[in-house]
Amino acid sequence: MSTVLKVPLEVIPQKQVRLVNVWEWTGYGLDEGGEAASWFSKYFGTPCRLMRYLGSETLALHPSLQLPSRDAIVVRQVDPEWAPKESEVCFSDGFPILLANQASHDDLVRRIANEAETKNFVIERFRPNIIVRGAQPWIEDSWGEFRIHPSQVLPSQSSAAPLGSSGHDYCTDVLLASVKPCSRCKIPTIDLVTGEEGDEPTDTLKTFRSGKALGWNLSQKSWTNCVFFGWNICLLDPIFPPRPHPLTDGSVREGEGRGGRKNGLPLVTVGSALTVTSFK
Repeated sequence: MSTVLKVPLEVIPQKQVRLVNVWEWTGYGLDEGGEAASWFSKYFGTPCRLMRYLGSETLALHPSLQLPSRDAIVVRQVDPEWAPKESEVCFSDGFPILLANQASHDDLVRRIANEAETKNFVIERFRPNIIVRGAQPWIEDSWGEFRIHPSQVLPSQSSAAPLGSSGHDYCTDVLLASVKPCSRCKIPTIDLVTGEEGDEPTDTLKTFRSGKALGWNLSQKSWTNCVFFGWNICLLDPIFPPRPHPLTDGSVREGEGRGGRKNGLPLVTVGSALTVTSFK
């Protein structure tokens, strides 16, 4: 099989739409064609199709897109209990972005008693889209809304230049909201190099990052025995109303803008001492 598969970034409205199921959601996506299907089918050894999420933006940009009916579902919304009702998520798990703090990962590794379990224990086991470096361990628990300037964002290749350094016009801060802490399944216990499953980091997380240990089960009883690492994030539009931190009863005080919190949690601006690595 060819080692390289090229898929156009732009939407080709003439391509076929197909039904897609993600958890309880069923809607339509755009099939990227036979070449992509063949590539993934051979790689995984099972029949596959590469599907593109459509969503409200694609519909607005491509009104000629051929859908089965006028009321065909193409928008997958994030759980409105946690996120602004306008938030969408593609075909990932439940939220569009997962943020992890490198310092929190490093602190977790130091706490793992079995040194053998720390081999190949990289932060990528948690599958983050955004990795923040230069912050204090676990400070992300206090971030309600925060800004990241594109000049601070590095691609996943460490040798690459920051976005905005190559003449492109990246000048607008990105406003993000932490909407729900991420409870972890068994996936992070799998060594990405060997494929073997262990007991860590779950066992260590249970000692200080369970819902009970953090006190988060007082408002969410189902979280008592869950373990948490990282935060689910949504992109905020400036027109969205300010949101309280998801684990407090915080509200915006008059005159404090988006960052004013009843419990003092600020609108965090990721400062020059921090860098952000993004993974698409």
